[in-house]
Amino acid sequence: MILKKIAEEFLLRKSSGDIIVIHHSDIDKNDRRFLEKQLIDCDNRFKTGLADKPHERHKGEIVSAIYAEYFEIPFLKSNDGTFREGEAGRIAFPNLVVKNLRDMLNDLVVEEGKRREYLRMIKDNRDFMDEGKRIYETAPVTQVRVDLLLSKLRRKL
Repeated sequence: MILKKIAEEFLLRKSSGDIIVIHHSDIDKNDRRFLEKQLIDCDNRFKTGLADKPHERHKGEIVSAIYAEYFEIPFLKSNDGTFREGEAGRIAFPNLVVKNLRDMLNDLVVEEGKRREYLRMIKDNRDFMDEGKRIYETAPVTQVRVDLLLSKLRRKL
């Protein structure tokens, strides 16, 4: 139920202009080249620039940090270890404010009981997603398995 509420709130705020979704294809071509160079300079293991495929571990977090700096976004929400002290993201972006899930809940939810409830729900959802990933990685994906996971997800919503 909370995930549906979050999705609805996101769509409402996006349509009102309170939330802006950045698509790298909409960025000026010269600026996009500059951002891609910044990405590769930040970590030379990223060989495909801003392209989504093939998947490159931690690239999404680094791109988010580059965008935050470029668009002057006041903070980045991330639980990724890339921004812990001594890690690549923190070294490359030492002044970037990075808020984790708890920070965000503290900012947005006043009542302690509600914060604990939301954390529990988020943890349950993460456990469910981790189980889906484990199943996906350990056995062939069949329609039966997909249907089973979808029915579990729908029961949670």
